Order: sequence, then C-alpha cells, then structure tokens
Amino acid sequence: MATCVNHPEKPAGLVCMKYQIHVCEQCANCRDPQLYCKHRTACTIWFVAKDSENGWGD
Repeated sequence: MATCVNHPEKPAGLVCMKYQIHVCEQCANCRDPQLYCKHRTACTIWFVAKDSENGWGD
C-alpha cells in the first residue's frame, strides 16, 4: 500500500490523478484548485477538500 507523500508513516487513501501523488485524508487538498484538471469531476481529493472547507464533512 502506498504511503502519504507528507506523512510516510500513514497509509495513503487518496490519489491525485493529475500528479499521481498519494495522500492521507489529513492532507487531502487540491494542489491547483484554480487550474484546469481533466480529473476534477471524479476527484475524491477535490470533494474531500471542498466538503471540509464548507463544513460539509465530518
């Protein structure tokens, strides 16, 4: 199993499809939210970050 790029001790549950970067939920944040990404409509990281910013998450 892949580990988080920022926390090597944590398993990465999410993958940025644009950059192929593995991250944990704590690090789930779009790296380029203002730039075009062809994966955005299916991006788990985008939705996790959006939900936490707007208070929709846990």
